[in-house]
Amino acid sequence: IRTLELFVPDGAGWRRLIWDGVGNDSSPSISIRYPVISTAQKDVSGKTVYLRMSSRSSLRATVRLQGDLTFASSYGTDNFLFGISSGILTMLVLYLLANGLATSDRTILLLSGFAATYLIYILSHQAFLETHIIPGSLFASRILSILASNLIFGWWLLFCDSYLRVREHRQRLSKVVRAVAGFCILFAIAAALGVFVDARILRRLTPIVGISSL
Repeated sequence: IRTLELFVPDGAGWRRLIWDGVGNDSSPSISIRYPVISTAQKDVSGKTVYLRMSSRSSLRATVRLQGDLTFASSYGTDNFLFGISSGILTMLVLYLLANGLATSDRTILLLSGFAATYLIYILSHQAFLETHIIPGSLFASRILSILASNLIFGWWLLFCDSYLRVREHRQRLSKVVRAVAGFCILFAIAAALGVFVDARILRRLTPIVGISSL
């Protein structure tokens, strides 16, 4: 979401409260993983308000209307559970990587790469990277999110090809799988580089590439 605008009626017409990721009078100055607009309960209670969201990519959002204490409690719980799940995934990545290096097992190394890419994806896509790990790194978070979301398909295909030993039984099929995986990796790099020039066409093709590769 690029901007979030809330229009609240008042005696003179409409008052606009805006969130733009920077922080202003209508949004908290603390770092929060998703857009928040703060206003007094009396300003919106019993009134019809309008909400406008602006995004340069596909958008699916859940809108919540909460009091201060309820919001703080639910946000803290979400962060706590997310921290636990991402921590477990981090330990899994390190275990697989160490195991793969110790045994020189290509399949385990590919699986560790897949898990690491998924970890990067959820940390960037869920805005954990730009708010808590490296505050303010919105641009880097966008690049990593787009890069990881496409690399996942390539890693998965390479892992399946190695784990199922497709090359030993169906060499032609293995060549096709590896070629598609290579295409996914190149597409991921191209889509990530497209962020620098604001080219959105490749990002829109991501679901098609993902479904086709699988």
